[in-house]
Amino acid sequence: KVPDLVSEPMMGASRYQWWRECSDEVYLGQPVRAHEVSQPLAELIAQSGLSRFLLDRIIDGRERDLDPTPFADLAAATAYVDATSGALARAAVTLCGGAAQSGLLAGRVWGLCGLARSYRYYCDKILKELEFTDLLDATMVAYTEAELTSV
Repeated sequence: KVPDLVSEPMMGASRYQWWRECSDEVYLGQPVRAHEVSQPLAELIAQSGLSRFLLDRIIDGRERDLDPTPFADLAAATAYVDATSGALARAAVTLCGGAAQSGLLAGRVWGLCGLARSYRYYCDKILKELEFTDLLDATMVAYTEAELTSV
């Protein structure tokens, strides 16, 4: 929701930096700043041992939301959803005791589907270089991969 809250990319970048610093506090065992998300997150990480890589990947991936530059191609859009929806789903599946790869694939499907759902809004913005049918095809490929992995 950061891009919706800020009018300048630099202000958004400082919010993402705040979350990076919060991540440092959590993973370095320092006192965690008082916040409605950071404190429960710190408890969850302490109990589960969730990888810092995933949290950092989500923060870095979401920072892309501040950049109005269109995805160059489908590979760039897929890398974005892997870093955002994919990393989040991977963390969720890992916390539930599942295979991280299946979480990544489920997140990829969800993320690509989300881009396809929002195509009308973003077709002249970040999705300008992509065809709607290519997004649908990529979503189906990811879905098939996820389905085959779960068997």
